Amino acid sequence: MHNEYALGIYHEKGLENVHCINLPYTFKVPSFNVSQNSEILKILIFGFLGQNRYLRETLDIIGVVNKTRNVELHIAGKILDANLLKKINDFNFVKYHGYVSDISKLLSDVDIGLNLRVPSMGESSESLLHYWANSTPCIVSNTMAYSLLPSNVVIKVDIDNLYDSLVDLLSNYSIDENHFDICKNAYQYLLNNHNPEEYCK
Repeated sequence: MHNEYALGIYHEKGLENVHCINLPYTFKVPSFNVSQNSEILKILIFGFLGQNRYLRETLDIIGVVNKTRNVELHIAGKILDANLLKKINDFNFVKYHGYVSDISKLLSDVDIGLNLRVPSMGESSESLLHYWANSTPCIVSNTMAYSLLPSNVVIKVDIDNLYDSLVDLLSNYSIDENHFDICKNAYQYLLNNHNPEEYCK
């Protein structure tokens, strides 16, 4: 198992000989950059974008937020919804990058990430490790494995009121001291919990 939430499910079933090993990650020293244009809030979603990644709803949410502030939604990876993929470039606030071999450059150019799982499958997330390693604060759904993460390394939103919570959060989000605190705390959490040297012991 790669997270304590999934481990707990197995232990509840009496399977005690199952252990948790955090996903390993080879990381660099982050730059703590922000996007060059402070007039635009740049948001990123990337990875394997199935129905549980809340992409269709996110497009609606960014459309609402974009009426009160300038927003760019960068999307990288495979969109599984064929109908949505056909329409993705119709949204004037979307920049769709498709498959990206090195996500680091894109991560260094955005302000914040969205890594929602609705519903969650109890998974660990390699994409979340990429956000942390590149000093990009990340919004996650407050459920299952994500709910167990410290609140100072991610920005949690409750799934019961996800739409309104995201509209409010993104409409008022600031690149301030709290933003950089999350960057630093997340990187330290990555360093402490996902070091490949610990994985090999």
